[in-house]
Amino acid sequence: MQQNKFEEVKGKGEDEEGEPYRPIEPPKKTYFDKCKEVGRIGPPETKLDMDSAAGQFKVYERDSLDIEAISQFSSIRANTAVFSGRYYYEVKLLTAGLMQVGWCTLATPFNLENGVGDDDTSYAYDGFRIKKWN
Repeated sequence: MQQNKFEEVKGKGEDEEGEPYRPIEPPKKTYFDKCKEVGRIGPPETKLDMDSAAGQFKVYERDSLDIEAISQFSSIRANTAVFSGRYYYEVKLLTAGLMQVGWCTLATPFNLENGVGDDDTSYAYDGFRIKKWN
């Protein structure tokens, strides 16, 4: 009975040139490859990026998302960016008044006069004035 070529090679553990077979490992994914798969970049746990803040805030716990703006037109970003897919976040407003909550890019200027929704690099919703901003 004749062996087929696969069985001969498999039995020897070598290729046709006599080199031992080595398993082919898939290329390792970089951090950016993994980010492209999920459509977000940043640490696994989303927190507030205090370095991006404009205005004055009262921070209740450094590692939490609980803050209170104590100046007009305060703005802050999260430490995570999304660029594809579908994402949402929830906000619990504990006080009444003028607030714009939304999405922005790193190019969105945050200062005492501008924040999320105040230019074409961001979108915001204002529940006090019942208006969308961009």
